[in-house]
Formats: sequence, C-alpha cells, structure tokens
Amino acid sequence: MLCSVFFISEKVIYPKFFLLLIPLLAITTPVMASHPVADVITMRNGDIHIGKVKQDNFFLKTDFGLLDFRPQDIEHIKFPAKLSATEKPSGSLVQILTRSGEHIKGELSQTSIEISRLQDPGLPIQLKDVSLISIGASHQQNPATPFSGKLETRSGDMLLVQPGFDTLQIRNETGVHQIERTQLRYLDAILRTDEDTTFAQATLHDGRLVQGKLLADPLSLSSAYQHEIQIAASEISRLSLSQENKPQQNIGIFSDPIPKLGMGPQMIRIPSGNFLRGDHQGDGDFDEKPLAEVKLKTFAIGRFEITFAQYDLFCKQTRCNFPDDQEWGRGERPVMNVSWKQALAYTEWLSEKTGKHYRLPSDAEWEYAHRAGEMTRYAWGNEVESARANCEGCGSLWDGDQTAPVGRFPANAFGLHDSAGNVFEWVADCFHDRFADAPSDGSPIEKEGCGKRVIRGGAWSFPPHELRSANRWRDFPTRRSDDTGFRIALDL
Repeated sequence: MLCSVFFISEKVIYPKFFLLLIPLLAITTPVMASHPVADVITMRNGDIHIGKVKQDNFFLKTDFGLLDFRPQDIEHIKFPAKLSATEKPSGSLVQILTRSGEHIKGELSQTSIEISRLQDPGLPIQLKDVSLISIGASHQQNPATPFSGKLETRSGDMLLVQPGFDTLQIRNETGVHQIERTQLRYLDAILRTDEDTTFAQATLHDGRLVQGKLLADPLSLSSAYQHEIQIAASEISRLSLSQENKPQQNIGIFSDPIPKLGMGPQMIRIPSGNFLRGDHQGDGDFDEKPLAEVKLKTFAIGRFEITFAQYDLFCKQTRCNFPDDQEWGRGERPVMNVSWKQALAYTEWLSEKTGKHYRLPSDAEWEYAHRAGEMTRYAWGNEVESARANCEGCGSLWDGDQTAPVGRFPANAFGLHDSAGNVFEWVADCFHDRFADAPSDGSPIEKEGCGKRVIRGGAWSFPPHELRSANRWRDFPTRRSDDTGFRIALDL
C-alpha cells in the first residue's frame, strides 16, 4: 500500500509522503511568489540554491582595470570547471556574461556572497565552491547604454564601448598620420613578440588602410556600463566602430543548434551552378589544367574557417587532445595543427550532435565557393592588392608572423572570409596529379590507400602566388602544421 501511515492534525489527515514535500515547498514557493525569476547558484557538488543574491556590486579585476557590475547588469557568472592550482586565495577567476551580450574574464574581488531565502535570509556562499551564478531577470532595470562600438581583446573578452578619444596617431615610415574618430571603422593590433612591438592597422570608412605604431597607448574607452577603460594596444585584438560587420541576411547565413552546447558554426548557402575549375597556365604541373567545367548542386559551406573555440568545444566533449596554438591565442583564430583525420572527426561529431550531414568540402566545391563567380587569378582580382588576405607579402598586419582572427578581411561575393590565406584548408579529396580526371559533378576523388590529401587557399607563411584560386597543394593526412586548418561543408 502506497501510504499506510497518516498523521492527524486539526481534523486534516495528511499522508506521510506529503509531509516530506513541505520543507521543499516552504523554500521554493515564497521565492517564486516574491521573485518571478529567482537567482540560481549551482555549487560544484551539484547542490542548487534558489533565492535572491544579496550583493550590491560584483567587482572584477581585469587586464584593463577594475570593473564593477550590479546584479541587474549580469546574466551569468561562470566559474572554471576546475580550480587552478595557481589561483589566488583572495579571489575567484570567472567569466561574466552581461545582459548586453558582453563576456569578460577576470578575478572577482569577493570570496563569498549571501543569498536570501525564506528559511535562510542570509545564507553565506563561498565562491570557491560555486560553479555557476545565474541572475534572474527580476533584477533587470536601467539597461546599459546601447553603444555601437565593440572591443575584442587578445584574451577573448568582448565589450560594448564608445571611444574616449577624438583622434589617433599612427607612425610609420612615411610619417605620423592623424586619424579622426569619425574616419575610423576598425582598429586591429598585433603584438610581435620577436620585436616586442605592437603594430596597429586602422581601416577607414573610405577603405584606406594605415599601418604602423599606435602613439596613443593606452587607449581610453567608455563601456556600456559606464566604466572608464584604459587598454594597452598590445591587449587589443580589434576595436570596431562600425556595425557593418554583422552577418548579411540576404546571403543565406545560418547556424544549426548543438543541443545543450549552443550554436554550431555559421554556414552559407551556396547556389547550384556551373564553373570552370583550374588555370590554363597552371603551376607547371597537370593538377590545375586543362580548364574543366564542373556542375554543382546546392550545398552549404562555413562562413569562416573552424576556430579554436569551436574545435576546443569538440575536444572537451570527446576528450581529444587540444591542438597547439603556438602561443598566438585561441578563441576566434583558425584552428591549426590538426590533421586531415582530426578535421574529419570534427565533422562526424558535429553531424552526430546536430543530426545533419556535415563533412569536408570537395576540392571542386571549395574552389567554386572561393571564386564566387569570378575567374580571376585571385578571388578579388588579378593583382595581389594590399591587405586582402594574410600571407607572406600580402601587406596585412599579420603577414608572415602568425594567423589572424577569422573575419579580418573582406568577404567574397558569396560571403566567405579567409578562403585565401590565413591557413591552408583540408578538403575531402585524395590528391591526384591528373586534373583532367576529376569528376564533372564536383564530388571528391577517392583512392584506396590514399597517401596524400588536398589542401587549399594558401597560408600566413606562404607568398601571394600560393593564394591563387586554382592553386592546389597536398599533404599527408596525418600531418599537423601551424599553417593548416579546415572549413566545413553541409549537404542541403
């Protein structure tokens, strides 16, 4: 019998199992009544506390100063999965996600907080024991100033900002250049460790580029939460004063959700069509000639090369080894030091998670998407042109030194970024030295016991000649290099 024992109290009979629920109801019901969306603190041991955080401000020590956030400014505070052996006992290393979409890493000044509940009006919580703090929307009021500028740091932070300067000065071999704030579209920076010098590149609204040493260092900025920031040029990845880098909806950009892990890589729908692959001049071999017509079906391809952030997520889920970043930084830089087999494993994992058929693009699909209807020597024309890509001699900020974060160069007509330069990209094909034997439908060449796979697009350490649209390289499928990554494709 389910309930054989009853308790009698003032003519009301309660089954024993119901009395077991009373403590839980006493805790949760008043909280939900007084706070439509309560704060939730998840502990490392799995316990969950629901109530309201009793904290006027959270103070975060960052590389660019001490920032304070009110609870209503915050959506989540994420703590590291494991406590670092070097973590200071005076604080906790965290990432704060604001309601404006910012994400900022730093060290909390507090070591403990309090949460109020009906039975525990001042329950103390030690932050070293916390995994996640989620702040309920009932805190939200006085939203942050809607700033249009965006600051991306070398450590992976992103803040909404407004410039606190009227002009910038950049010095190069031709002199000192004065740049008005209203002229500036992007400011990129790179720290070249071999020279211990920070170089900057200002992209102006009229398309001009100015490269050299930034004389105003540090830069003064104001954040959306009224923080005055002083950031060293060496800590800047990109300062954007334009919203024109938002995805264009008319070029078919989409992402598939990865259940419980967020959104997958941005993909671009590529229309079906015919094109002539190859180069009648070739590269001295037969792998680029003669010109051959290929007819392709509609498919999708990655808007960007797969990044370290995306590949690191895969490694966390599958417990694979994290590839080396050469100390250049991870995050939005293209993943490198991955073999063809590792790139293929990523597509298989993504397919399993999303239920879609992700894969590496075929050689023909890659060239078709890269050319985007152009039959020129390079994706953008017949001349190299300055700062159109990252290579040795392309005139970019990162030339011959290291990879650039993805999306730093203009997209082609289909919306792809970085298909020329940055890193070579693995494709599905087994290398074949007779270009004329390639399938006319654009499907990949496969051979039993394939010894080498095709890589495409050139890289940061190679000269412009290797960025030609028809250029094809090959490599051992087990080889890993700091000049090779990959981009993914999807059947539609």
